[in-house]
Amino acid sequence: MKSTHKIKQLEHCKIFFKIEVPKDEMAVLYEEAYSQIRKDATLPGFRKGNAPFDLIKKNYAGYAKKKVLELALADSYRDALKASGLFPVNSPLIENVNFNQRGDLTFDATVEVRPQVQLKTYKGFKLNKKTAAVNEEDVNKALENLRQMAAQYKPVQARPVKEGDYLQCDIEWVVDGVSIDKRKNTFLPVEKNTLTADLFNGILGIVINEKKSISVNLDKDFPKKEYVGKTAIVEVLARQIKEKEIPVLSDDLAKDLGVKEGIDALRKNIKTHLEAEKQETVRLDMQDQLISQLLKAHSFELPASLIEGELNSLVEDAKHKLMHQGYSQKEDLSKALMPHAEKQVKAFFILEEIAEKEKLQAREEELESFIDQLAKRQGSKDTAALRKQLEHDNRINSLFWQLTEAKVMKFLMDNAKIEEE
Repeated sequence: MKSTHKIKQLEHCKIFFKIEVPKDEMAVLYEEAYSQIRKDATLPGFRKGNAPFDLIKKNYAGYAKKKVLELALADSYRDALKASGLFPVNSPLIENVNFNQRGDLTFDATVEVRPQVQLKTYKGFKLNKKTAAVNEEDVNKALENLRQMAAQYKPVQARPVKEGDYLQCDIEWVVDGVSIDKRKNTFLPVEKNTLTADLFNGILGIVINEKKSISVNLDKDFPKKEYVGKTAIVEVLARQIKEKEIPVLSDDLAKDLGVKEGIDALRKNIKTHLEAEKQETVRLDMQDQLISQLLKAHSFELPASLIEGELNSLVEDAKHKLMHQGYSQKEDLSKALMPHAEKQVKAFFILEEIAEKEKLQAREEELESFIDQLAKRQGSKDTAALRKQLEHDNRINSLFWQLTEAKVMKFLMDNAKIEEE
């Protein structure tokens, strides 16, 4: 399509186009539109496709104008983008459309485009590699955690509640004479790191069937934020006390945990698992060091829409994970997560540029191998069905990037200067 455009760089990767399509080009589009309409039009007294052009123009003028406008806007905008060599990251904002059947078409288009990344330093970064060694103390701590997880709670009758018990009770929270939460037969772990100090101290010593009123100051961790800073009267009726019984370290415990060979084999398995965990932690730490140095070495503007999209994703994930802590306001999370969103978007463009320069993009055969492994992990041999499902879920591009990113990070790690502690 014949069209002309002027371009202006705005802030934050925004580009402004002023586009004009001349009247002779618009006339051609009109003729093409009416010809297409005539093929399918049915007017009284004429067979389909045989109505005179003057009647077609008279009866379908509004429809033709709409189709011509849609086509001219789309094609001229696309041509302007192609001529500029820019790549949009969102849909354009079309404004100030000036169009009539006998004249030119002019309009403005504003769109965000990919930033132009000029690669700086990305090889030879100095990285500090922490030790991944696992000692006996680490293994013993893990064993103790397993003992705690394998503990059983058995009812007791003839004593008051003590630290470490589970209290089955009815509980009601009252603020300013109004009940704000009420539960029956709920279980409370009587532990300092779980309950507030007021509630923990108030519950200690309670006996079965005793009802007790406890004054509790509602601090910043209270889930219902509108009551923070107030004092609640917590009514507790003890129903049952359960005592924690922790199993001893033995071959029987190992077998209960699925290790038939006994406690020595369990210790060995734990050490192997901890070593793998520490190695992964070390790898992620060095990866964070790499990303931090990459971000510091490169400076360019970022598209606001991509930052907003990444931020929304991070906020939703955080809200889901932290819901039990009472985070309900998006603004609170957005402020904290905005720097992370900006880093994520910036790192993506840098890594993508490195992948392009070093020819590290994932290949189709690598994707097929990955999907095959994924199918096997899911207990399936039908790789084709999994591929079809991934395509349906629009996940193929993200998997390509996941594989590409892994190759880029390996390349950067291989070309870094690593100092071990």
